Amino acid sequence: MFYTRDPSRETYANLIDKTAAYITSELGQSLQSEGDSTYDALKSDGGKSTVASVKVEMPKPDSAPVDTPTRISRLVSVTIDVTGKRPNRMVLPLLITLVPEGTSWVISDLNGGTGP
Repeated sequence: MFYTRDPSRETYANLIDKTAAYITSELGQSLQSEGDSTYDALKSDGGKSTVASVKVEMPKPDSAPVDTPTRISRLVSVTIDVTGKRPNRMVLPLLITLVPEGTSWVISDLNGGTGP
């Protein structure tokens, strides 16, 4: 959801808001305060990005914290199609950490690629 972007129709803050059910509020605040130069570049190019596929795998040994009953890590590879002045297809590898919150698991940390 985070990498399906249309800057002509939504602000970066709107993009973060629509993912709120899937991330911790701390991660949302961090994303908002850090900004996203790739979102700005996509906006400047008059482009959009769409997620074409997502692959979820166990991370390589010693590359992520060990899973516990209250924290798991996964390697998520997101394939994204970009339109605009510089159309492209890219694969972003992301190491995500999930924690239980209420009755579901949410993303508490994300490290890795940069995207459109």
